[in-house]
Parts: sequence; C-alpha cells; structure tokens
Amino acid sequence: MLAAARANGLYVQLCIDPNGPGIDYENYGWGANPYVMHFLEPSARPYDLKKYFYQDGDTANKDVGVFYYWKRKYKYMMARWGYSVNLAVIEPFNEVDQMLSYRDNWLAGDTTTTLCSENLVDWPADPDLPGRINDWLTDIISYVKDPVDLNDPVHSPLGEEDRLFLMSYTDVHTTPDPDYHAPFSNPRVDLVDVHRYHNAGEDQVSNTFAVDSTFRAAYLKPFHNGESGTWGEKQTLIGGQLTDYDGYKIFDNYDVSFHNELWSSAFSGNFTVSPTWFWERVFWWKDALPAPPSESITQNPFGLNHTDTLGGINILYPNGDSVHVRNRTIYHNFKPLSDLLAIPNWQTLDFFNGDFSAHKVYDETNKIECYYLRSADSTLAIGWVHNLNAYWENHYYIKNTATTQNFFGCTAPNAQQVSLPGFAVGPDYYITYFPTRMNDTIHPADSTDHSGLGTVLLDLSTAPLGDTVNHYLDTLHLDYAFIISATGPVKSLFVEDTTDVPTRADLWNFEMYPNPAQGELKIVLHGEGVKDVALYDLAGREVMARAQAVGPLITLPIGQLSRGPYCVRVADATSARSKTLIVL
Repeated sequence: MLAAARANGLYVQLCIDPNGPGIDYENYGWGANPYVMHFLEPSARPYDLKKYFYQDGDTANKDVGVFYYWKRKYKYMMARWGYSVNLAVIEPFNEVDQMLSYRDNWLAGDTTTTLCSENLVDWPADPDLPGRINDWLTDIISYVKDPVDLNDPVHSPLGEEDRLFLMSYTDVHTTPDPDYHAPFSNPRVDLVDVHRYHNAGEDQVSNTFAVDSTFRAAYLKPFHNGESGTWGEKQTLIGGQLTDYDGYKIFDNYDVSFHNELWSSAFSGNFTVSPTWFWERVFWWKDALPAPPSESITQNPFGLNHTDTLGGINILYPNGDSVHVRNRTIYHNFKPLSDLLAIPNWQTLDFFNGDFSAHKVYDETNKIECYYLRSADSTLAIGWVHNLNAYWENHYYIKNTATTQNFFGCTAPNAQQVSLPGFAVGPDYYITYFPTRMNDTIHPADSTDHSGLGTVLLDLSTAPLGDTVNHYLDTLHLDYAFIISATGPVKSLFVEDTTDVPTRADLWNFEMYPNPAQGELKIVLHGEGVKDVALYDLAGREVMARAQAVGPLITLPIGQLSRGPYCVRVADATSARSKTLIVL
C-alpha cells in the first residue's frame, strides 16, 4: 500500500490502535486487544483506564509495563514502515474520548450497545484520565520524534521528527474545554480531528464553519472535520425489496461524491486528508467493492452494465441517452488541489508562510457557497465556489423509492455571481479560475475587479454553474477554484488527464525556484511516477541527491553548498532533464 501511495503521490495516516477500550468498540476488536487483556482485564470492572497507558497509571513507569510495550510497538512500526515519507501522519487512537471512563457512561442493562455483558456496568468519568493521556502523548511523541542517541541505540528515541501526530475525537463537546480536551491541546500534537459526520444536507459545511473556527482558535493548530459524509446511507429497491445500502460503496464507482467535502475543507481553514473508510477507491483491491445494482431492463436496454473493477466501463441510460463512464482512482480529485497549491508563481507570493484567515459567503437564496483563505494584508485570497444544489445526495446517480435523481447535473443557482467582502480598499483585483477535477477545462473567464471598494465580484456567467449538458456525473460546471491577487493574475499549469494515455518521455519536465537561490531550492515535478533528483558541481561530482521523489513539489536544503553554478538533474526510468542552478 505504501508503494502504491508513493507512486501516486498520496500520503497515509496510520491509526496505531483504532479500537481501544471504548464505547461500542468491543465487537471491532478491543475485546481481543492485547493491551486490554494483559494490563486491564486482571482488574475488576470498571477498569482504571490510566493503566492502559502506564503501569499502575503512574507516569514514572516509562521503562516497565505497558509503556515499555507501547515503545516497542512504535519502534516496530517505524522500523517496518517508517522508511516511507508517505507514512506522514500517526494517529495513536481513533476517537480517544470514546474510551470508557473518559466521560460518564452508564451502561448497566443497556441493550443498545455491542459490549459483552460483563462490561455493561457503570463507567464513571475519571477526571484524571484526559490528563494522563496527555502525559502519555508527550512521552510517546518524544520517543518517536526526539533525536537518536547513537551511544545508546537500544533505549534511544527514534528520530522520526517529520512524522505528524494527530488526535481524533467525537463531537460530544462542541466548544473547547481545557480539561476534556487536554490531549488535543498538547503542544507536541500537530493536528486535531473531530468526527462530526456530515452526511446529509446541502448546508453541512456552512453549519460547522463557526464551530471549526472556534476549535482552530483554541488549539492554534490545523483542524479537520474528519469522517465527513462517512456513511452516505440510502434506501433503494433492489430485487423488488427496499434495501439499505452505503451509497459510497456502490455509486462512488462512478466518481467520488465527497469531492465537495475535500475542496470546502481546504478553503474553510481546515487541513484536508482522505475522507475515511475509502481505501478501496484509492487502490481498487480485488473484490473490495460491490457492483452497483443495474437499472431495470425497461429503463436500460443494455441490461447488466455496472462494474466494480478499476478501469471498467459503466453504461448509463438516463433520459434516453447512453453514456459510458469509466471507474477511476480517488486521487484524480486530489491531484488538481495539489497542482493548484504548487503553481510556481503562486508559491512565490509566499501566501502560506504568512498569516491568513478563513472566510465564507453562503448565499442560500441563489444557491452558491464560497470558502476562501485571505492574507493578513487582505490583498491575496485562494478559495472554492460551488453550486449548493450539487451536495452529495444530489450530485451522483441514486435511485430511491420516490424519484430517480438527475445524474447529469444539478439545478443552476438563481444568480451566477457572488461578492466576497473584506479586501483592502483601492487596488484592482485579478481573479484567476482553476479546475477542481482532472481534465476539467471549463471554467469562467479570468477577470479583473476595478471597483476598488474592497469587495471582489466573482462573475461566473461565462461558464455558469449548473450546466446540464451531457457531461458525465457532476458536470464540469459544478464548482471552481480561484485565486485573487492585487499584484496580477496567477496562471495555472495545465494538467493533462493521462489516465488512458501511455506515458511518453516528452510529457514531463520540471521547474525550480528561486534561481539564483540560497538556503533552499523548490523543485516542481510534472508527470506521474517517482523521479530521482541530483545536484552536481562543475567537476561533475554529485553533491546532493533525493531518490524516489514524488511531486508535485519538493524542497532541497542548499544552505551548505558553496556559491556558484550547479547542474540540477531530474530523471525517471526512461529519460532525464537538466537545468543550471546558481547558488548565492
């Protein structure tokens, strides 16, 4: 899986212990969890959950008992898979506040849970447990990240300083609480993730915008609404019977219906990760996905025409038209976002190294939503604008008992423009539009707002949202990305969809900036697959190398190099490109 992730430019989040001793988790595996069996079960219920982290619950016990075994587990994980930069994020526990005794849980006689009968007791909140988990995080993250002691490798930290640690939790508390959220305020925790389950309603993102902002302000670290739209549960008539199904496991064969959550998350100030539970759509393991139920023969004379294989063709027959749709991998929706953020002349504006704030415009009347990040001086912004009619329940093909929803598009908003406030008064603002899907080239014409009023108008009328021509699935007029700049237009790198085209040596190149450079060099890699990057001095000696690099953007530290010219060589398995770099 890591090899496939590296080849496709994907980054993996690994949950070390996803099913600890938590509410309703026993049937997933905590009943057989070796840490539960060896360190908790010898005592009576309710367990003292602090002993799940330290022997006797005492933070002084770091080299004996359970913490010793936690260290062995993390050492094994890093030794076995930690070589891969694509293992980027470590999540120690899934929804840590679901642990028994983290909050009051009266389960005696509760028939709605799946816990074994002996665990159906009163689990009173342990006020010391959140703080003890916080201590455990400090200790285990220090063990993973701190520098290696070459004089004592057996007891040494692991030196994995580049790994990001994430803590996830449920949304029981919708406002920050210093006691309850102690593990999430830990300064060594890099990322915070709340599982709010946005699985219904076109206003799902807008309704959580204020809550997200509150958490980000409290933690001062990247925040994410994880498991967005996780279940997608619907009902349909299959074989004459009304059947519940997970829409994401059936109809996402055609496309990825959480596309909206991905883009809105990026520009509502959250960090973006792969929406959970969809690894089948990244790697298309054999028999991992069910084939969607076929339309009836009266609707579709082609009969059985839906497939669950990568590259397979689905024949759809709405409104009398036959349309072929190919199954694709999930990353074709991630790649345009990555390409957008890596545009060289956007990178030179250094937006993400300064302060910026998240904003939204939610036009319920005209059915347009917009999320954007604005620079501290209010002269730059990057964002996403979307037709609200195309939320997840409407924007892919679903048959239910009431109606067959429109497969080919969505209702257009009443208006085709939206104004974004809060920009600096005076300058002209250049609006540049970008695709959000692979090979999506239909977007509004770039424009300039000359008003000088500090309110920038997005005029979408040259490519209106909501086109219902026979573009497959969400149509190419559902949403757009944009960059607003007072310094001039930011031009896109054209992204060619080469899914069905053999790779040729002349289809890739690379850019590097700044040049001349000092301190560090950024290299933008084009094309799929991994590349080997090397720097040579005038004598032809290799002075730096980065093997198996994955784009679109890598950074090389060059501060230790002497001044003068160097050759930068980038090669794949069949060809190579070279350019001259001047180091100051």
